[in-house]
Amino acid sequence: MQWYWLSQYIGIELGINEFIGLNKNVKYSYTSTSGSSSSEAQISGMMLQIVPAIVITPGLEKVNPYARLGMIAGILPSITQIYNRTYNSGDEFIPDGSPDKQAKMSFDFSNVELNIGIKLKL
Repeated sequence: MQWYWLSQYIGIELGINEFIGLNKNVKYSYTSTSGSSSSEAQISGMMLQIVPAIVITPGLEKVNPYARLGMIAGILPSITQIYNRTYNSGDEFIPDGSPDKQAKMSFDFSNVELNIGIKLKL
């Protein structure tokens, strides 16, 4: 942890994280007297996170407790969805004709974090 101290008791920190979401597969099937259809979607996401934080401490020598309060800002988040659908009408197989679709989001403020810890000097 590297903090920039504004005074003996208050500091600031800038963290950078990368969040990578795992793939989630969703399948759906429907059957009726006129035919059937099925669809499959694959969804994944990722985001670069910037975490500016304020650190507050009593400034003790050997055992120094601290509290850190920050906001997680998602920069360049993206959600990708690949969607395939097919129809079957009686004996005839009809593809949907829809190409794979990709949805993108551009910016997100997602979370506030509060951490409490102790720094030890041995």
